[in-house]
Amino acid sequence: MEVLKKTKTVLCLDLGIKTGYCIGYDNGIILEFGTINFSISNPNKESIPSRLHEFVKEKIETFSVDHVYYEELNFSTTTYATQAHGAYAAMVIFACQVFKVEHTGVGVKAIKKALTNDGNASKMAMMHHAKDFCARRFKAFSLKIHDDNTADAIGIFAYASGAGFKFIPKNVKKR
Repeated sequence: MEVLKKTKTVLCLDLGIKTGYCIGYDNGIILEFGTINFSISNPNKESIPSRLHEFVKEKIETFSVDHVYYEELNFSTTTYATQAHGAYAAMVIFACQVFKVEHTGVGVKAIKKALTNDGNASKMAMMHHAKDFCARRFKAFSLKIHDDNTADAIGIFAYASGAGFKFIPKNVKKR
């Protein structure tokens, strides 16, 4: 008799003003992904971290998320970027604590390595590999990856699901 492993629902986030996200099961099945731009249409004048917090809460509730993975920066080029990323991470962690959801920060090199097998991959390589990663699961999904934020979120998903680098796409140019 085969014992079925219960899958967990994971939410993966590439944090920023333009936050990339990917939702799926830890067995590699993708449910939804995209990029949300928090800098546009804000009639209530809420802060970006507050809007991110609401977005994460909504996804946790809608998809019954078991674990949230987010990009963890160990360095940044400016003090402001470091502080902003810290605020975004704090809002994600707060939402996870409210809903008693596990959360894990993932380093940039680990994300890139999970998707491309190269810890120093360019944005272009990440996008190429993300499209290939999704095309192997659902053909229509690969057409919807328009930016590096979504590609990075898919890289985090590849890391989280363990379904990462198992192939080498053709014609990837390094920059």
